[in-house]
Amino acid sequence: MSSNDSVTVKLVARKAGVSVATVSRVLNDHTSHLVREETRQKVLRTIEELGYRPNPIARSLKTRSSRTIGIIAPELTNDFFMELAEVIEQELQDRGYSLLIASSSNDSDIEAQRLSLFAERRVDGIILIPAGKKTEYLRDFVEAGPPLILVDRYVEGLPLEGVVSDNITGAWELTRRLIQRRCKHIAFVGGTLDLSPARDRFAGFQKALTEAGISQDPRLYRLGGMEIQDGYKRMTELRQEGLYFDGIFAVNLLVHIGIQRQLLDFPLSQPVPIVAFDESPYIPFFPHCIATAHQNVQEIAKVAVRRLLQRVEGETDPAQDLFPKDPSLPRDIREPPHISIPVQMKDYTPYAKEVAL
Repeated sequence: MSSNDSVTVKLVARKAGVSVATVSRVLNDHTSHLVREETRQKVLRTIEELGYRPNPIARSLKTRSSRTIGIIAPELTNDFFMELAEVIEQELQDRGYSLLIASSSNDSDIEAQRLSLFAERRVDGIILIPAGKKTEYLRDFVEAGPPLILVDRYVEGLPLEGVVSDNITGAWELTRRLIQRRCKHIAFVGGTLDLSPARDRFAGFQKALTEAGISQDPRLYRLGGMEIQDGYKRMTELRQEGLYFDGIFAVNLLVHIGIQRQLLDFPLSQPVPIVAFDESPYIPFFPHCIATAHQNVQEIAKVAVRRLLQRVEGETDPAQDLFPKDPSLPRDIREPPHISIPVQMKDYTPYAKEVAL
């Protein structure tokens, strides 16, 4: 018999010769062990024969749990966000939860609407990649909404825990790669400083220059935007002003693509090395890229899901065990508190031998 809406718990109970309460116990992971094995197997066979599938809405009304988690990303076309969502979904699936995905389109007002929608859909918890620094609606939501955890970006001034990459150290290491090639006039391209990843990467970049005793030229800092078109535009502006640079730091993968496209359209007379945040299978085809900082998506997803479900299921106080004991995952003292995951460096040999300055 195929699965359809006419197959109910009562029908399963009648066919199996047991009570409705017994069927409910078998369907509940927390009570199935209370049913005799012989009876449990008979109920499971009947469920399979009838094609019965529990109604998640009815179950959520009864248990006050929908077994769903919502994730809101700034955009769904970004490879990093989609990879992160895919790994989070797998982590949730392993724990018996489903995932709902929504985009804020990099708009705080839309983000607020998506949060309200998820609350109306009775999700058990929310993973949020914030669209910006606007916090008024987040403050209200945290007080009245379901448990929420931040991923990839943190918001200053709110007591929200989150899981982010160690962008400062990653940017410092990337910049050191350029300095080791004797670069002293390095352009920093892209980045909206309202967003914590760009702000921290810029800070790590500046830290490396200061430690190396390299004087900084603000004219080489082409901030603004995190998209492909932003990388192209900022690179065009930099070159049109005729400023000399012997290295490039791309704030993320999309900006990196825009930079590479601009250099493809208008090649430099003397190629320069490029470093960038975010890894991609296509990086080996990018001329002149010498290193990338790869964010540990698996670890970010695993820690975020664990922390959120601990709050959803009431396993621990959210203030306890906030920071991992593993010394390789350093505690960052900034507010609000969050777990900082190290990035993984990957070096490349550029196509153009001229890059070896």
